[in-house]
Amino acid sequence: MSKAEIKNCPRCGEEFECNSSTMLLCQCNQIELPEDVMEQLAEDYEDCLCLGCLRSIINAYEKSL
Repeated sequence: MSKAEIKNCPRCGEEFECNSSTMLLCQCNQIELPEDVMEQLAEDYEDCLCLGCLRSIINAYEKSL
């Protein structure tokens, strides 16, 4: 079993537990990111973001529609 990695979110600096090596346990699995949002995140950040930032980004995206 893979062990979670403790990371700091590159957007807000908050510490979070990353399970990207086991996608079924990954916090990213809790949300659905539109393709264009994922592309923008890949351009802007080199590492995972915390769930709070991902939710905030999705909320802002949905409000902009």
